[in-house]
Amino acid sequence: MLDLEAVLGIELDAEPALGNGPVFTVETKTSAPVTRRQIFDRIHRSRKDGFTFRQIADILNANRTPTLSGKGRWDARKVRRFYSRP
Repeated sequence: MLDLEAVLGIELDAEPALGNGPVFTVETKTSAPVTRRQIFDRIHRSRKDGFTFRQIADILNANRTPTLSGKGRWDARKVRRFYSRP
């Protein structure tokens, strides 16, 4: 059986009071806006470390780094294009 208190790191109420709001809240982490320069530096560092364009795209997507247009997701082609034309 899974111990939610241990997994979540909080103490759960045995009988939460109804109508008093949630027992606990979860806040999402917001990230600061990313500049073209920051994206280029991240890609350049990753290439120096031996990552492929596909791996870099996966990292950017996992970190929720927006594409230059703000639409869609990173793929190897977009990363390679941006890397060759900063």
